[in-house]
Amino acid sequence: MASVAVRRGIRVFASYGLATLATYVLAAVAATQWMLASLTEGSGGAAAPSALLATLQDLWGLLPSFGPIVALAMGIGLLVASGLTRFAPALRGVGLVAAGTVAMIGVQVALHQLPGFIPGARAGGAGATLAQGIAGGVGGYIYYLLRRT
Repeated sequence: MASVAVRRGIRVFASYGLATLATYVLAAVAATQWMLASLTEGSGGAAAPSALLATLQDLWGLLPSFGPIVALAMGIGLLVASGLTRFAPALRGVGLVAAGTVAMIGVQVALHQLPGFIPGARAGGAGATLAQGIAGGVGGYIYYLLRRT
């Protein structure tokens, strides 16, 4: 029978994995939708089937480059927030949501500094940055929900 520490470690990594996956999916979808909106501005928008196809292709296509960035950012953010909220357990939920939000906004800001890197993830401006932050916040909340039970 596995020890308590091993079971806890598996649960932490599984929670992190699911939260990161949710963050990646939301962030990639948001980036694709911002890119499509900017490309079709003034032309009536993209047809629903082509927008869905582009979104599905980007979910797979951005994974090798954007996936590890999201995983690293969320890992650092959630680790720091988990450590800090040990001193204020009542703020754990808020801290993890804030950590995910700040991590993904940091990714967006950093990507804007790198010319030619992941154009889809750099699309937008303030709205796209907010959407990435929301994706990170949702990931932080999912991590909180999975870790508290």
